[in-house]
Amino acid sequence: MTLENDRIPIMKKLVVANWKMNPKTPLEAKFIAKDVLKKVPKRVEVVLCPPTIFWNDVAKVKRPKNVYLGTQNVFFEDKGAYTGEISAIMAKGGGATFSIVGHSERRALGESDEMIAKKVLATKNAKLIPIICVGEKERDNQGVYLNFLKKQIINAVSLLSKNAIKDICIAYEPLWAIGKDANSAMNSHDVHQTALFIRKVFIDLYGQNGKGVKVLYGGSVAPENCFELVKNGEVDGLLVGHQSLVPENFVKIIVAISKIR
Repeated sequence: MTLENDRIPIMKKLVVANWKMNPKTPLEAKFIAKDVLKKVPKRVEVVLCPPTIFWNDVAKVKRPKNVYLGTQNVFFEDKGAYTGEISAIMAKGGGATFSIVGHSERRALGESDEMIAKKVLATKNAKLIPIICVGEKERDNQGVYLNFLKKQIINAVSLLSKNAIKDICIAYEPLWAIGKDANSAMNSHDVHQTALFIRKVFIDLYGQNGKGVKVLYGGSVAPENCFELVKNGEVDGLLVGHQSLVPENFVKIIVAISKIR
């Protein structure tokens, strides 16, 4: 029997909801999911990444085929004496199709490039789709931040084979733009230029296989700027933080992105 999370995403435009350590109760998690899922159009793929403890509650909400469950983090070992950790295999068995890896908040807690590379490999081995987060703390006029991004990318995928590279997502989140209002987001021109750079890094590393990588943008995404960021930024979708916890706003984002051709 094919499990629900074995569905292969069509990979249209992709909108990922990172709920972080929110909401407070399983009832709230259900309400948010219900309010969002009854209004998801078909021309976009959506991933909900609630706290792991709420997976079952969110999974019980009826989902259309273009909505997937994701985890905010995984551990790089399959099993063992690792108190508090959840393996990629567990996440897959629990219903996840995607996993965020290397989010800036995890890096700030001490997650190293080596750990992230192992986690990326673990997600691929478990047949999860990794959403690998990269982003600079500040942007300079000399292009030093580009070398920083390139190093983050190369280190994150260093354990993957050429064939494994095609089914991954890179979420570009400039740290200076995260968690603020819509006016603080990167402008679409700069998003486009950075997305081109990220795609070039993968093509240089993996040739034609590198063209299959999906590039997402995250950082102060809101209903007011989402269409512009994706359309003129020419990215494959968005990683949305606090706005994904406001059903009305998140639905507006999803609907706007679904209209992009």
